[in-house]
Order: sequence, then C-alpha cells, then structure tokens
Amino acid sequence: MSGRRAADVRVFAVVLGIGGLIPFVVLACLSARNAAGSREYQHSLLMYAASIAAFVGAVHWGLVLREADATRKHVLQLAWSVVPSLAAWAVTISSEPRAALVRMALVLAACWVVDAVFWARRAIPAWYFGLRSLLTSVAAASLVLAGFAGAG
Repeated sequence: MSGRRAADVRVFAVVLGIGGLIPFVVLACLSARNAAGSREYQHSLLMYAASIAAFVGAVHWGLVLREADATRKHVLQLAWSVVPSLAAWAVTISSEPRAALVRMALVLAACWVVDAVFWARRAIPAWYFGLRSLLTSVAAASLVLAGFAGAG
C-alpha cells in the first residue's frame, strides 16, 4: 500500500473511531441526566459496548488472517481474538445493568492492556494502538459514568 493510501486509511479509521464514541458519550449523558429513562439508556449503552468489545477482539482475527505463516504470536493473537466477545457476553447476562456497565468498562480496559502487550511485540500497528488508547479511555469513562449514574 502506498504511503498516501495508508495515510487515507488511517484518517478514515480515526474518523470512524471518533464517530463510534458518539453512542458512548450520548448514552452516558442521557443515563446521568434522565432518571426516568436511565435504565433503557444504560441497557442500550451496555449492548453497544458489548458489540464494540467483540469488534476489538475481531481486529486481531483480521490481522492474523492476512499472514501467510502462523507463528506462536499469531496463534496467541487468534486465540485472544475471541475472548473480548465472550467476556462481553458474560457481563451482559450476569448482573444488574449499572454493575454490568462498570464491568464492561473493565473488559474494555483489559482489552487495552492486552493490546498494549501485542503493540509492544509489534503485533498491532503503533497508530492503531494510539487510537485504541484514546477510544478506550472515552468509552470506559462513559461506561463508568453511566454505571454510577443514579447510584446512591
């Protein structure tokens, strides 16, 4: 891929990633401000976060599939790729929505930690890890805010 095309793809990924934060921020704010509908907003946020966790894992699946030869790193990355969706599913069925939102923030944070390890081992691009860091920070903060909305 030429340098120009790679830069275009990165810009588009940043735009899509930032756009993907809109449901996190909007639903967290609605959860915090609207006590009457907060349970519905929290549920919607939880389901959206679960889909994002699955997406975060699937990125690793996609990175490995483009490789011609499988190394130990690729096998680990492929095995890891299914963990976020399983963890997200477990969180969505396991607890009261406010607690589940906080647990989902922990799932996304754990995914970031694993991505940090893969980034250090050059299994994911540096630009992607930088983007993931920003996106995970905002998403996790939104989940925690919504999880504590109305608590007390």
